[in-house]
Amino acid sequence: MCMCEWAKEEFEKLYDSKLSIIEKVEKKVNGITKFVDSVVASDVPCRISTKSAINQVSQSENAKQTFVLALYVSPNIVIKAGSKLEVTNVHGETVEYRRTGEGIGSYNTHKAYPIERAVTA
Repeated sequence: MCMCEWAKEEFEKLYDSKLSIIEKVEKKVNGITKFVDSVVASDVPCRISTKSAINQVSQSENAKQTFVLALYVSPNIVIKAGSKLEVTNVHGETVEYRRTGEGIGSYNTHKAYPIERAVTA
């Protein structure tokens, strides 16, 4: 086994959650093309990490703290920008996120994507 494969296996031992990737796909409904949510991958091992906290303060607002989250997955998993992500942790709790930009990094052992929690008011 090469060093890269060994390192990938060791990194994947840290994955503690399961991911479902949901993308918008074209679907014809009564002759009309619509975009609908479709699960393109499920039960993908992953890990979410808090990269850093950003404190934001302005004179008109209360102080608030924003966390930068990163999703780690196998390097052969592709997540398109704008995809919805449902992550189920070891406690069985499912939280919805979305991919928010270019990948943070792509390595032999893993890929890292910036994500944010999808919150509806």
